[in-house]
Amino acid sequence: MLAKLKAAGALALAAIARPGMALYALRERGLAHVWRRFVSSDAGSIGAMARDLRFRSMPPTQENLQSYYRDVVFEPCALAGRYLVRLPGGERFYIRTARGWSDLGTLYDTFVVQIYRYHPDVDGKTVIDVGANIGDTAVYFAQQGARVIAYEPDPQMCALGRENAELNGLQVEFHDAGVGGATQQLRLSATPEGADSMSVTLFPGESPLNRMHTATVPVRIVALQDVLAPLDSVALLKMDCEGCEYSALRSTAPAALRKIGHIIMEYHARGDELIELLRAAGFVVHVEGSMYLYADRGP
Repeated sequence: MLAKLKAAGALALAAIARPGMALYALRERGLAHVWRRFVSSDAGSIGAMARDLRFRSMPPTQENLQSYYRDVVFEPCALAGRYLVRLPGGERFYIRTARGWSDLGTLYDTFVVQIYRYHPDVDGKTVIDVGANIGDTAVYFAQQGARVIAYEPDPQMCALGRENAELNGLQVEFHDAGVGGATQQLRLSATPEGADSMSVTLFPGESPLNRMHTATVPVRIVALQDVLAPLDSVALLKMDCEGCEYSALRSTAPAALRKIGHIIMEYHARGDELIELLRAAGFVVHVEGSMYLYADRGP
């Protein structure tokens, strides 16, 4: 208990030094979600959170990034505003210099920590990647022989995702669009995640911390029902879309959901609602930690 209290103190000091990150976590996850994660974490995990916040308070220079991600190689890059990195497995990615912590952290989670390691065989099958970011999961599943259909509403990130797939010699079908409950045009709210990165949400009105939103961008949203319509089957649906999972799944007909074999998602609070919805649609649901949900089509 004493070790956990000491780690909690270190985390509190790091949050004070980096208030934007702490407020972002509260806005995106909700106080109850953040509190559950804290209570369920041991001293080591809390200490790691504090260390992460301390590093993210530093400018995203190559030197600072390299000091944290020591097994990542920075290759020469002549493109302005980009770093070119090579991961321990040999994958190569362009990341944005201004958002180095966010981009490199995403790559590290996918390829080194392997947060998507619990997935079915996707070789020769279709994977839908909702919230493709800079192409990390699109590359991850395409490497394993999947046909990947990727959706990313942020135009710059979508373009970078395409570049990264090509950089790794892979073909991925990218769509410059988000996925939701209805096909429509919306304005996407951009939210600061600290000085080095941005995050987005489709639901700015749900949060008491709306003052953190600094800009809106027009985006095209495609209904999940419409995404699934031309497909006979989907081996895996991956979702990490800042809250879009609720409207997308609620608005999709049960017959369309039955095309999906497996779902992996990073959810944003209201996990009980998602679990109930997926179980009603015939999925067996497992939650790992306080962020990741795995659903498999039942027999």
